[in-house]
Amino acid sequence: MRRRDFITLLGGVTGWPFDFAAQALPYAMSSEKRIGSIDADSNILTLTEPSTFKVGNQVIVEVGGEAGQGQFGTVGVGGVVPAATDGWSTFYYRSKDCPLALVAKVTAVSDDGRTLMLDKSAATAATRACVYFDNHPLLDTTLREAHPAGWKVTLPAGDFAISDKLAHQSYSGWTIGGAGKGATILRSPKGVPCGGLQCFETDDTEVRDLTIVGNAGQSGFGLKDHGDWIEYGMGITFTRCSNCIIRDVSCVDVFRKAAWGEYTNNLQIFDCDLTINDPFRAYLEWWFGVSDSFNGTFRNCRIESAYLIPGFESFRSDGVKFIGCRSVNASFAMNSSGNFVIDSPSVTIKASSQFDMTFHVQNPIVDINSNIKPPNRATQMGGLVQNILLSCEGYINANKDSLRGIVIGADNPNVLIDGGMMTYPDYAPPSKMPGACGVNSTGLNTRVRNLTVTGTVNPDNYPGANIAVANGTVTNCRAGRIMVAGVLRRGQ
Repeated sequence: MRRRDFITLLGGVTGWPFDFAAQALPYAMSSEKRIGSIDADSNILTLTEPSTFKVGNQVIVEVGGEAGQGQFGTVGVGGVVPAATDGWSTFYYRSKDCPLALVAKVTAVSDDGRTLMLDKSAATAATRACVYFDNHPLLDTTLREAHPAGWKVTLPAGDFAISDKLAHQSYSGWTIGGAGKGATILRSPKGVPCGGLQCFETDDTEVRDLTIVGNAGQSGFGLKDHGDWIEYGMGITFTRCSNCIIRDVSCVDVFRKAAWGEYTNNLQIFDCDLTINDPFRAYLEWWFGVSDSFNGTFRNCRIESAYLIPGFESFRSDGVKFIGCRSVNASFAMNSSGNFVIDSPSVTIKASSQFDMTFHVQNPIVDINSNIKPPNRATQMGGLVQNILLSCEGYINANKDSLRGIVIGADNPNVLIDGGMMTYPDYAPPSKMPGACGVNSTGLNTRVRNLTVTGTVNPDNYPGANIAVANGTVTNCRAGRIMVAGVLRRGQ
């Protein structure tokens, strides 16, 4: 088999495979960023210093330089996605006008590169706004080209702005990678749709060694209006694919799906991480996981969030494994899934980490449920939670609430919890939560063994025990109050 070389998107294309002739791309990737101003209803952008922008380049004028400073509910230099007027009007991200960046092509450039004529006009004036070279057209074209298995797209080191989601579809066996986490950055400036990469029907494809920086927050985020629906940005998603890999990818402030599979088989995620800096004001989706899939593995992945979020999930899937995954203020869930493994998770819940009821006090830290109907048939096989390390460093709110640890629903049989340490603060009023409740199961044949739960509970608040199992066994566990089939044990 002949060696298949790679594309290097820095200064053009090199090493085309087979008999393709080498040829230059229209322009190379660029991290160029300038400061500029534009008047309302004008298409003349004036920069504070010379640039290398050329006719045909696409640029992004970021929100922030307007009179409203790009804040949620004001007009952006590129206009707005209007606030919802239907049932979505109470959903935070649709409750006000969303200011948008101006994304436009350069049609003329002054000799010194300080004045650009654009093919679109500004919706409102912007002064000293950040102006970025938009790498989206180049990257999106490259990822949609027809090439055989073995094709490699290698992105150079740099901080590259993109104005929208990237897509790769129909061509299998590719490797799409950068120069490393933090070295190759794909950045969504404020006010553009939060851009990641969606791979569709691309078996045996690997994405690796890069960072995606989104703009999800209470302000500065961008939405994409499709008319009958609104799109929220993501990290890396594979859809209808087999044997794909996401490796050494980091995401920062993306709305959802940092590393995710939909209708996938044998998706492998290694050493990926997510950082969330702002509180999330409404539920969208989870960040690491799969839906309607088989045999996905997440190994050594990490989430660090400033506030409580839903982090790792298997959604109506069979054979999903989370191995050595760590989280700060992020939960796990096995939703209508079975034959699962959560091995050696490390979870830290910080004091005062609940921003509001978007993450409800009744949400468990590990939620094993059958909320989606019909569930995957493998749900009846149960699963394993092994060697959990849970550290609750303080109450999540001023009400002195603590979250329940592992909660197993009535329709989720045959779950084994084996080993671990769960550390809580003692129960304190006025909380209506039980306090240091590490396990609460109403599922059939739940087995708990070799688990230690520290902290006191309120016996009058459901379930009134550190470990409560309605149907099953509890062996070799240490806790102040253990209840099995309604019978209280005074610790072990």
